Amino acid sequence: AERLARALAEPVVLATRATPPVREQGAQAVLADLAAARQGGVATTLDRAVQRSTAALLQSHLDRQAGSGIDAAAAVVLDVTTGDWRALVSLGGQPW
Repeated sequence: AERLARALAEPVVLATRATPPVREQGAQAVLADLAAARQGGVATTLDRAVQRSTAALLQSHLDRQAGSGIDAAAAVVLDVTTGDWRALVSLGGQPW
């Protein structure tokens, strides 16, 4: 709990630069496209619960930035012991 409180209190430094627009659906849309192209499933290390929690936290952070000019955010959650990707979320910005 203490580590979480310290992490949440840590400032996020904004580095602005021109970036290509991101797809609002993020990993889910990409995986759906891959599954359709392969006519079947796609195996990943993404965890649906972690993906949803990350999206909710990222949306909450993005909502708190209203009026600041920040309209997009992205997050990746990695399992540092295995290197597995648990979540990949991008929100806001302009659609492709």
